[in-house]
Amino acid sequence: MKVNLTFKKQAAQSGFTLIELIASIAIISIISALAVSRYSTVINDGKTAKQTTVINAVESSKDLYAADESRTIAEIQEFNQKTAPDRFAVVKPYLRLNGVEPTSASLLEGTGKSVLDPGKITTAAYTTISGTARVTVAAEAGQAASLN
Repeated sequence: MKVNLTFKKQAAQSGFTLIELIASIAIISIISALAVSRYSTVINDGKTAKQTTVINAVESSKDLYAADESRTIAEIQEFNQKTAPDRFAVVKPYLRLNGVEPTSASLLEGTGKSVLDPGKITTAAYTTISGTARVTVAAEAGQAASLN
């Protein structure tokens, strides 16, 4: 009676070798490292874009505040002397979106920052009406909005 030994040899050799497993794990590791790196870059780019958008919106709101009803240089200086939360409270109505005034927390959401400083009104010309003549005055130099 003859036993077929070739079947048993083929069954014993049907797995992967250690080298093949190590090579495939190395390839998967390299691909996942590249994916994580790219993911981090995309997340940081998103935060930077959101920060830029918030800063631009706050800067625009300060300009709107300064131009609204032709603010005088005294009112602009008074604004610049306020603390950051008080300056934010003044410009908040100019940041309305769909009729809703944002909170500092809602503006900072997704930026990775915790503090919003509207800054002072920067150097710019604002017009006031004095009698019949238009007079242009310049606001004192201030600091731009910032996120910390």
